[in-house]
Amino acid sequence: HKLWQGPNEEIVVTIPEGFSLKDIDEILAKQGIIIPGKLSSFSPIELSQEFPFLRGVSSLEGYLFPDTYRFFSHSGAKIVAEKMLKNFQEKVLPLVNSSQADLNKTIILASLIEKEVISDSDRFLVSGILTKRLKIDMPLQVDATVVYIKCQGEYQNCPVEKLNKNDFTVDSPFNTYLHRGLPPAPISNPGLSAIKAAFNPLPSKYWYYLSDPATKKTIF
Repeated sequence: HKLWQGPNEEIVVTIPEGFSLKDIDEILAKQGIIIPGKLSSFSPIELSQEFPFLRGVSSLEGYLFPDTYRFFSHSGAKIVAEKMLKNFQEKVLPLVNSSQADLNKTIILASLIEKEVISDSDRFLVSGILTKRLKIDMPLQVDATVVYIKCQGEYQNCPVEKLNKNDFTVDSPFNTYLHRGLPPAPISNPGLSAIKAAFNPLPSKYWYYLSDPATKKTIF
């Protein structure tokens, strides 16, 4: 019976799109799959030989592919990371036609798109707008990066309803209002829709967009 059933039952856990590394760590820790804090502090260097796309990456943020997984209790951070990274490798790498540096930048861009807009079609437009801004060295001015700073990278325990004027003045490399270019690392773990949009920015006449809080629609 033990040989047939295995040492213990699998735990099914769903990682939503746009969750941060700290959010995922908390979900898995609550389920008894990892020790709290182990995944968010796990060094990608340990797995960079098996997953070359992790070379030069400071954390797993952005590379833990959102999906439904099965883990045994007390699996540990390394086993969790390996399973999620294999999923990333299978789903995302076939889309890549560029260098390692471009992949890292694309995942950062995808993480912004994931947190900024909900609609799949809007994401391609927003990707085009942000890409245009990058090309002319215009500040990205992405509110989601300011939320990431304010919440210290943990969205689930930080329901920010509205940013105030002081939030935009925080001197952080993630503040895209103060610093030009992309932030130094992803601000979330994007799903396939946002990643595809980042790889395929849609040209348009637009330079700005707003999210209507009532309808959740994006106004370009």
